[in-house]
Amino acid sequence: RLLEKETEGIFHLCGSERLNKYNIGIIIANIFKLDNQLIIKEKSKDILRPKDVSLNSKNTQKNLNLKFPKLKEMIMEEYHENLNR
Repeated sequence: RLLEKETEGIFHLCGSERLNKYNIGIIIANIFKLDNQLIIKEKSKDILRPKDVSLNSKNTQKNLNLKFPKLKEMIMEEYHENLNR
């Protein structure tokens, strides 16, 4: 659809929320009822790596007239689909 609209710019295909690796781990632990206290939040010691490497899908969602789901919603949907197979 983006090609048909002849849009220009950067279009990220990702979830609708901004998450770091720590937050992703917490979400997954909570969904599967795992001990999220075992997940340790650490700061990167890599001075060359940007502090924020998150993607922003707002432009993509707007141009495609879609609302991308949050990570928890995507995992729960996939999990329930696999249970029913």
